[in-house]
Amino acid sequence: MDPNTFPTKGNLILAKNSLALSLQGFDLMDKKRNILIREMMNLIDEAKGIQSQIDVTFREAYGALQRANMEIGINTVQTISYTVPIEDSIRIKTRSIMGTEIPLVESESSGDAPTYAFYSTKESLDAAKQAFEKVKELTIRLSMVENAAYRLAANIKKTQKRANALKNITIPHYEQLTKDISNALEEKEREEFTRLKVIKRMKGAGAEPWLLFLNSRKLFENSLHFFLLFDYKKVNSFSTLFLSKHRFITYSQNICFLFRYVNHGCPHEKMWIKWITLCIT
Repeated sequence: MDPNTFPTKGNLILAKNSLALSLQGFDLMDKKRNILIREMMNLIDEAKGIQSQIDVTFREAYGALQRANMEIGINTVQTISYTVPIEDSIRIKTRSIMGTEIPLVESESSGDAPTYAFYSTKESLDAAKQAFEKVKELTIRLSMVENAAYRLAANIKKTQKRANALKNITIPHYEQLTKDISNALEEKEREEFTRLKVIKRMKGAGAEPWLLFLNSRKLFENSLHFFLLFDYKKVNSFSTLFLSKHRFITYSQNICFLFRYVNHGCPHEKMWIKWITLCIT
């Protein structure tokens, strides 16, 4: 059994604190989920816009490339393509959105400086080069936005699972635990109040301890209910001796207990305690 579930005031305070922390955590998770969803929807809209721009730019670039192939020849265009430098200026950084690391891609533009001579080329080749440069920039942006959207979607799924666990498991558990501990403590307080009230009433009425002892006999008989289920006359003499000693010790303990609560000024209180201790040992 978990010690934190015992009905004590300390566990009640811990349960209430845990419940408050769980509610606060669920509220934060819900806000985080809403913010991530809003950011992801913005990225999706941005990705759709970039994709449409890429489609238009690709059509323009391939149209210009076809004109260049017809004007200066395919072999010449292929030879000029070898002079295009390799792109090595791309740098990837990260930025955080509600604890989610998303990429931030940066690149330097190569400029409009051509890598071929003007005397052997046409204007269509220049247009194709500019169009493909724009396609490269749009592709870099699209890859950054799509990767960020995928990461946000994964974090949204994880946040949703945590929020559901808090809402459906943790919070109901601590609510029920707080309710159970509160009910148990209230029941203990009612029992203690009733017991003290009965003792005070009997002390005020000057009741004899033997009356309380006779009433306690019922409790003793109920405690021996398990043994009375057996036909102990058919058992060996050890069982009969054990029941007799158990009955004698229990009666003696009840007498000592009642004398201590009814007659606090009894001069023979220590004598009763020594006598009961001797009987038990």
